[in-house]
Amino acid sequence: PAVRDAAISVSRSAQISYYNMAGNSTVVGAYENYASVNGLRVVEGEFISDEDNYSRNRVAVIGYGVFESYFGEDYLQAMGAQIRINGRRYEVIGIMERQGEAMPGFGGGPDNTVFLPFEVATRYAYGSATVRPSIAAVAQDVRIASDAVEQITRVLLEEYPDYTSSSRT
Repeated sequence: PAVRDAAISVSRSAQISYYNMAGNSTVVGAYENYASVNGLRVVEGEFISDEDNYSRNRVAVIGYGVFESYFGEDYLQAMGAQIRINGRRYEVIGIMERQGEAMPGFGGGPDNTVFLPFEVATRYAYGSATVRPSIAAVAQDVRIASDAVEQITRVLLEEYPDYTSSSRT
């Protein structure tokens, strides 16, 4: 196969609060492999695990900008802290490495993003809002990236035969 790995995610803006501080950030619902597929690393704690998704653990991994905004430079205060996303509590289990400039697919960049287990984000954090999943994939080699795109497209069309080219975004 031309695809080395792929990760599905959902993304939506939500209100993040910690004590008397609040603001809007991008909230991404993700699976365990999301960080590696997107070239992101955790500097403190850990990223979302398959167990977090399976058990629907209310845990969050915060981008470095979110960390600085709510906790300054205090890793000890941040780890295990209870933040609220749209009024629901989530325990901070990780802090992402600073990324700097925004990456495609991240409204305010990964630094201003909060990552939740995919199952938790779609069930609790987004409420009744409709979200459209995204797929990020990594090819085995850049020279066969077009083959990877063709393989992904073929699998999606087999799984979702009613999907048409006019509905792609």
